[in-house]
Amino acid sequence: MLTKKDLPVINTAYYCSTGARLAPPHPSPVNIYQVASLLARASAKNIENAFNGSNALIMQAIQTLPGLNSAPWINGCMSKMSLHPLILQFYHLAYQHGMGYKAFDPSSVIRMIEELQFCMQTSHYGNSLEKWMGAFDLSKQTLNTTFRALDKNVSGFELQEFSINCDATQNGSLQIEEFKTLVSNEMKKLLNLAEPDKCLAIFLKQEPCLNHRMNMRYIVILQKDFIDEPAGFADLSFFENLKKTVESNSCYVITYDFGYLNGFLVNNRFSKKSPNYRERIRCLKTYLIGTDTLYRLNGLQPSFEVVYSKFD
Repeated sequence: MLTKKDLPVINTAYYCSTGARLAPPHPSPVNIYQVASLLARASAKNIENAFNGSNALIMQAIQTLPGLNSAPWINGCMSKMSLHPLILQFYHLAYQHGMGYKAFDPSSVIRMIEELQFCMQTSHYGNSLEKWMGAFDLSKQTLNTTFRALDKNVSGFELQEFSINCDATQNGSLQIEEFKTLVSNEMKKLLNLAEPDKCLAIFLKQEPCLNHRMNMRYIVILQKDFIDEPAGFADLSFFENLKKTVESNSCYVITYDFGYLNGFLVNNRFSKKSPNYRERIRCLKTYLIGTDTLYRLNGLQPSFEVVYSKFD
């Protein structure tokens, strides 16, 4: 269940993970989810009051609609994404009523909202929402199980990242799925040889990007119990073997990424002794899986998976 506390963090994760900060100003999936949620509860009188200047909150939501045309996650500038049923239904209706492109009047907004409210009461919408959240809940459970094991067994850890930027039009193809399996298996093998004691887990986060690209971001969790332990791997030579495997079996390049989840994190080390540890873990989980509440790359399939856990 989404909370108001989650939404600002998901919004930041959207702009960081997709590179959408480089696109023209536009409403994010979070913005449209909030607008749709607000307008779905609005009455005809609320809309009339908004246009008369006595309901600023609803008017602000309505004024977001013309920006839909500039949103890369809608207009085709970003790799195609699957959307939360409320967002999907809302923007379809907005376009049907011409609200993504031009000025509009109270009557057209009222008609659109009435249609939205009707759609949200149908069995089709209810079933779609149940399937959407069911897939999310399973993935969230897997992530929580891994973090509970980390919390129980170590005092701290850090993230190390490897990224492969791919052609998103190939996403879901047999070729990409086989490539993903190859990379995941090779990474598990090499890291268990290079860091058998320190490698606690390997995560894979698939990130939609601008210009029909996507990132396969492998996130390695390394045990670091003390804040003065050296950062990174004890021996990085395994990366040359990993790089050779990736680049000899595809047209893609793997990079050792030092961006702290595309700038989402201030630093990549987590210590249980830190007073803000729980809040930082919550933010990390939001980046990894929270975005899946609103948008994904592969239909119902989550964009996140645990490739390896030392505690399984």
